Amino acid sequence: MSAELVAFRASAYERPLWALPNRVAGRWNAAGDPPVQYLALHPMGPWAEVLRHLGRRGAEAARSVRVPTWALRVTLTEPPQPITFASAPQAGLRPEDLVADDHRPCREAAARLRAEGVGAIVTPSAALPGTEVLVLFGARVVAAYDRAPIDPGLDIPAALLQQDGRCPEGLWEAVHHRGGGRRHPALRAFRSGVPYRFTQPPVTAAGLRT
Repeated sequence: MSAELVAFRASAYERPLWALPNRVAGRWNAAGDPPVQYLALHPMGPWAEVLRHLGRRGAEAARSVRVPTWALRVTLTEPPQPITFASAPQAGLRPEDLVADDHRPCREAAARLRAEGVGAIVTPSAALPGTEVLVLFGARVVAAYDRAPIDPGLDIPAALLQQDGRCPEGLWEAVHHRGGGRRHPALRAFRSGVPYRFTQPPVTAAGLRT
């Protein structure tokens, strides 16, 4: 059974995907591993990832960032494997590993998943609690957004959403930063047995003019 998803990514490169080994380590890859693509499943996810990565906290720091963002139509021959806080032990992980600052357990799990032939996973976003990230194992290339992919396992239709925009007003309040000294809100809710949902910051006329 195939799956089709719309995902989002922030990237300052002319192509938001890559086909070469990763040069730097990420949560689900070590440096030098085969290509791994990280895509947000919420439109605000890329901005949260950027602010977390750059350590930009507060309104002034967040408003100063300018990063192009993209929309991508992802077609998968099989649905992505969900790795949630509840199902993490099935992947050899603790729930907290999915959002912890130490990425090593997830990298080790990713190596096992790739060896098992898993092509994609969906997992909680460490940067934007209450949303999810789509992780694709393997090379991908960009195609025009309105075209059907010739090879769904390789081609991903993508389009640039904006090239000089900035973070949505108030989103910085929802970002979970590294070394913040507080437990990830979605993980805390899971441990308490209650659901957690991301609440989008309200859009106001004043905020759009800021």
